[in-house]
Amino acid sequence: MDPEGGREGVVLVVDDDQAIRETLEMALQEHDFRTAAAADGEAALAWLKQNSPPRLILLDLMMPVLDGWQVIERLREDERLARVPVVVITAFSRDLGSAARLPVLRKPIELRDLLNVTNRYGAPGPQ
Repeated sequence: MDPEGGREGVVLVVDDDQAIRETLEMALQEHDFRTAAAADGEAALAWLKQNSPPRLILLDLMMPVLDGWQVIERLREDERLARVPVVVITAFSRDLGSAARLPVLRKPIELRDLLNVTNRYGAPGPQ
């Protein structure tokens, strides 16, 4: 969903859990962020191919079709998307290894944490 107005740039929410996607989108929209959503990595890459780069990607790691790790790899290979900030959203409680260099939101996500990370890593830049 892409409501009119709002803060510059779109936050792309990528998660296979529909309830989580919709909740994150609603929370962000209530705080004037524009959003788009994808149910898996393949849908996210298709969206990214058809639209301007988002200001931020909130990316689940465990998804069908293409998981979050595969999406991160493809983003880094694409010059147009390599600089888009990615925040990993995960229920994992263990060390995330190579994802440690990425900001992480742990599920269940607190609204305060969502807004903090979105404001910090999703600052609009030149598009």
